[in-house]
Amino acid sequence: LGGTVYPSDTHELRVTELEGLEDALRYLPELSYVDLIDSPAVLEDMDRFSAIRPDIFYYWSFVHDGFTIRTDIQCYSTLRDADYHRFTSEELYPLLKYCKKLKALDLGHNDVTDLTLIGKLTELEVLILADNPNLVDTSPLKELSNLIYLEFFLNDQVEDFSFLDSLPRLRDLNLCYCSKLDSLSFLENMPEISFCMLKFCGVSGDELDYWRG
Repeated sequence: LGGTVYPSDTHELRVTELEGLEDALRYLPELSYVDLIDSPAVLEDMDRFSAIRPDIFYYWSFVHDGFTIRTDIQCYSTLRDADYHRFTSEELYPLLKYCKKLKALDLGHNDVTDLTLIGKLTELEVLILADNPNLVDTSPLKELSNLIYLEFFLNDQVEDFSFLDSLPRLRDLNLCYCSKLDSLSFLENMPEISFCMLKFCGVSGDELDYWRG
């Protein structure tokens, strides 16, 4: 590759040209990291490489919302001025697909509807998904067992909150204005929970009193 011979047990690869990389992905079984930061790779190239070896971490950069984003970032927020554009799942695709090392992610006040890729960000500890008005399916979030902080308020279309049963490390949770939330049984599986906001949710006063007690 690029005039260099690599042994079959190569773990990391740095490339500046893309020619031959697809063969390298196929014939280097131990490869786990590919540095593409100085290459001409675009999103279509990344999708092609990932289809061949989805297990590899690709160190790459792309432009989103006017910012150059590196795939090794650990924190990202789409926080903007009041006159903002709500990003869709499709527009956020590179961020959610290739920034696998994220620990804190703020996608509040957007139009995210597909959480599949968020569910694969298993290192997340902080997640803000508040006010995504067309969000319905939350099932991918059950994979985020490392979450400590979750803002999920003002998601009025969500009916299934069973994903909360799979988040045992949660300490801080905001479910305000989730009108279809009618049970707090998930709290039984959150031994570390210390702060829970439930203003204007669908839980009855009796149940609130039970858990306060």
